[in-house]
Amino acid sequence: MRRVLTGHFIRPRDLVRFGLGGVLAAVILFAASAALYPQANEYDPLACSASYLGSFEAERNPGGWWVFSLALVCLGLVSVSVALYRHRRIAERVPTGWALWLASTAVLVGAYTFYALAFIPDVETVSVGSWTLGQIHDGFAALSFWSLGVGMTTDGFIFLLDRKRFGSAHIDHARLKWPYLAFAAVGLLAGSSLGWWYVRCKLDPSLKHWPGEGLACFPAWEWILLLLGPVLYVWVAGLLGSMPRASADNVRS
Repeated sequence: MRRVLTGHFIRPRDLVRFGLGGVLAAVILFAASAALYPQANEYDPLACSASYLGSFEAERNPGGWWVFSLALVCLGLVSVSVALYRHRRIAERVPTGWALWLASTAVLVGAYTFYALAFIPDVETVSVGSWTLGQIHDGFAALSFWSLGVGMTTDGFIFLLDRKRFGSAHIDHARLKWPYLAFAAVGLLAGSSLGWWYVRCKLDPSLKHWPGEGLACFPAWEWILLLLGPVLYVWVAGLLGSMPRASADNVRS
């Protein structure tokens, strides 16, 4: 268990099984939490924030909020373990430096925010000082998306520089590019869609920012990004683990 929690997987397929199994467990728990949501409160995944499932307020999910929290704990376990494994595998192949530490710190911050979101539900009736739990929850949610985004983007620059300097001597870039291209495509589509909707709402006061329409539906992107982040890092770590390890002398060359 200690090996799993610290990302010391012996075989890459063990990592992939653990990672995808954890994400699948989270999906099942999310569905169970939605099933427990009172029908009278009318939860709509395209109109309500995912965090509504994790709120114990009477008008939200008083009976199933804790199931949502368990799902976030599953994503936290997967994300932290995979992030640690990924860091070691990149350090074995790429000359270490501030860029790798920046990327790994960002990824770990994003991974640990899943735990914070699990234990700080989206509740407006409970306050800590001048902030409600809901406001703190929203802050951690934003931090998780931005941190994982910074981590993935920095990773991309690390690999681009390595490819320019060493070709494929350390890393099979032809295989590794696909999860990063998927991240870039989804990130650009989400950012441009939500950004354009924001501009439209500013120009037309009759439009409502929340929840958005079509590709600018914020709750839909929230679910996509919530699950896509851990899956992409499982994909990245699995690819890195399946590549032959580079010697220390080769990495420093």
